[in-house]
Amino acid sequence: MKKAFLLLITTITSQCVWAQGIVLNSGATINVTSGTNLRVVNSFLANKAGGSINNDGTIYLDSTYQQSGATYTGGAASWLWFEGTSNQSIIATSAPTIARLKVDNAAGVTLTQDLNISDVLMLTQGTLDLNSHNVDLGATGVLLEGRAANRTVVDNTSGLSQSNKGGYIRASSRSTNSTLTEVAGMGIHLADAGTVSIDRYHYQGTSVGSGGIKKVYEVSGTPTNAQMRIEFSANELGTMANTNALQLYHFNGSTWDKHTSTWNNALPSFVDGTGINSFSPWTVGEEPPLPIQLLRFEGNRKNPEIVTLNWKTASEINNNGFEVEMSADNQRFEKVTFVKGAGNSNKSIDYQTNVPQADAAYFRLKQIDADGKFSYSHSVFVGTERQTLAASIYPNPNKGNFTLLCNGLDQSTGSYEISNALGQMVASGVVRASSENLILNNLPAGMYFVKIAVGETITLQKMEITK
Repeated sequence: MKKAFLLLITTITSQCVWAQGIVLNSGATINVTSGTNLRVVNSFLANKAGGSINNDGTIYLDSTYQQSGATYTGGAASWLWFEGTSNQSIIATSAPTIARLKVDNAAGVTLTQDLNISDVLMLTQGTLDLNSHNVDLGATGVLLEGRAANRTVVDNTSGLSQSNKGGYIRASSRSTNSTLTEVAGMGIHLADAGTVSIDRYHYQGTSVGSGGIKKVYEVSGTPTNAQMRIEFSANELGTMANTNALQLYHFNGSTWDKHTSTWNNALPSFVDGTGINSFSPWTVGEEPPLPIQLLRFEGNRKNPEIVTLNWKTASEINNNGFEVEMSADNQRFEKVTFVKGAGNSNKSIDYQTNVPQADAAYFRLKQIDADGKFSYSHSVFVGTERQTLAASIYPNPNKGNFTLLCNGLDQSTGSYEISNALGQMVASGVVRASSENLILNNLPAGMYFVKIAVGETITLQKMEITK
């Protein structure tokens, strides 16, 4: 039979006190002194009707904590420690302020009211379910999650979306500097972002690439060329794979824009981005697969009257085909022929077509999907001189050690320039008939474009650096 303990004025000073049954504090004071423990087992602790708890030690609970019309004060070394084996709840009529709260329950803890944390919210087992309520860390509180082991704050409310965001965990008025540092333990690292306030929600953004993680950061502040890192746990990935297709995404008010960034498969995994000049909201999403993966596109003069164009795809998704376009000035292009695509393929495919053209000209590919959507390749320039230039880069992709081989240069030499996805040149050099080693270990992971020029003939190829 459970018993209810009605406490008047109690000071707990012994090393450990056990209370079995309902502990009801109604209009009285419980003092737990430093270095002492109060362990409530097989029932809940109710702090009601003008009662107060002054905790400088540790209060262990294996069931519900209730608070209504009462106060809780926690000292610098105190803990309100949830250690049950089934799901526990925090029930309150208004948002309680808990200095230091620990979730140590594999079945988790669920909120039924907002919660204020002035010092530490720690998760050593299980999750804290916001249940569409808010946790406010203010300007001093810190969140200590175990993201590598899925010990995180979550919101398991059904039907969460960008228009039904649920609850948040908030950190206010936090300063950043030039060193990339995690803000309040929230799983977002910032540098050169000024003073920020952050609300972290746990919904998936609408149409974030081909899918977003179950976490969105609404950040207020005035960044200047800031750096951002967002960490995520496996339970926040949902059905997405943890691959380098994961990128930072920023909501512009109507759609989610990809921010070119770098994925790292650490524990926990994270995505890094630089050059950030606006905030709110940010998340991690999966970049949709390209309709084709174009490994190379090059042009050579077969004879004074004919240009031969060659290209190679690594894979194709719903690819109807390629319109080959030509231009005299690299600005105004016209269609000259069409080459049928493979539709769907996960194997590399080589394409070739001949175009009657005696004058120097630029060429590009217009790749067209089965649904009519299209995208353009880079352009290649073919001059009037006969040139049999064949270039290859291998192994591709790799971690930054490539071999560039050009055949057919005879005694001439050429040059190469390597640009990143933003069009910024990151390396250059001389190319000879013999192979050239490209040591690019210092460059971040990503897709790069290699322009090889010999005389008036320019060949462009893609290469990918992985980490």
